[in-house]
Amino acid sequence: MQQEHSPMNITNQANTGNDTLRIGTELGDYRIICLLGRTDSCISYLAFDSLNKHNVTIREFFPTAIALRGTDRLKVVQSARCRQAGALIEAVEEYVQQARALAAITHPNVAPIKSIFRALGTAYCVYPEMTGQPLSAFATPLGSITEQQLMPILKDLLHTFSYLHVRKIFHGNLKAADIIIRQGNKPVITNFLPEFFAPKNAATRDMYALAHICYTLITGTPWNDDVPPLCTIPELRKRFSTDALAAIDNVLTSDPVTRCHSIGEWLTALPEQSPTTPERNSAQPPGKSNKSAILIGIILGVLALSGYAICRMMGLLN
Repeated sequence: MQQEHSPMNITNQANTGNDTLRIGTELGDYRIICLLGRTDSCISYLAFDSLNKHNVTIREFFPTAIALRGTDRLKVVQSARCRQAGALIEAVEEYVQQARALAAITHPNVAPIKSIFRALGTAYCVYPEMTGQPLSAFATPLGSITEQQLMPILKDLLHTFSYLHVRKIFHGNLKAADIIIRQGNKPVITNFLPEFFAPKNAATRDMYALAHICYTLITGTPWNDDVPPLCTIPELRKRFSTDALAAIDNVLTSDPVTRCHSIGEWLTALPEQSPTTPERNSAQPPGKSNKSAILIGIILGVLALSGYAICRMMGLLN
């Protein structure tokens, strides 16, 4: 059961930006440490949970189209640009309802909401501090990720979105930075609110966004209408099978005959097993695999020389 509470102790200290909470601001048990990032709808902060003595991530509902920070640099108020009376109050209430729906979801690939509370004229969601590498860290200018690295992550994500979409929960604004790769190469999807209750085409938007991310990871180039299909890039055949590339191309194509229309279709089109590349058998940011291999080689070499020297000393070798 997710806790909802209303922090009462609110203090304010050092500046973090023109319309963000200051570093040191206290929201009940939480003290703002630093700004993590923002979207058009929310601002994310790293905060310290003084009750449980660990860091958390706090997302503040701050819809820039209708809200601004008050002169006290604390309270969120409705912007004069928005002429609809009570628009911010209604938006905050909708955000809270959406947060409750997402908090009820328990899935290993979805960042859990620890608590929801209202304060300073808006609403906040508290998440555990996410450790791991964002999927965006695997993008390089020329692309370096392999099929064996990408396919398990992609299939996990597709199964997760299939689970969420059945429950009418959508992301709506998915980016590589919203996917954290944790230990065991398990992805965790973050930054759902408040876009996850999205319009009629929300499921398609999530699927297309994931295909765009795959294209960028594979080629190093963001997808747009002018880039070549993956299957037509000869260099990619060294790292990917034709089936894997075609499955992604068919999500991005504008051809209604070959276009993939659902996550289920995409999963079916993906190869059941990916080619084996033992030297890069897990997803790691570029450069880490080579360094590990070099270190292992050095260690084995030292052990071999040590064994030889011991045998000579004992007279076992001529």
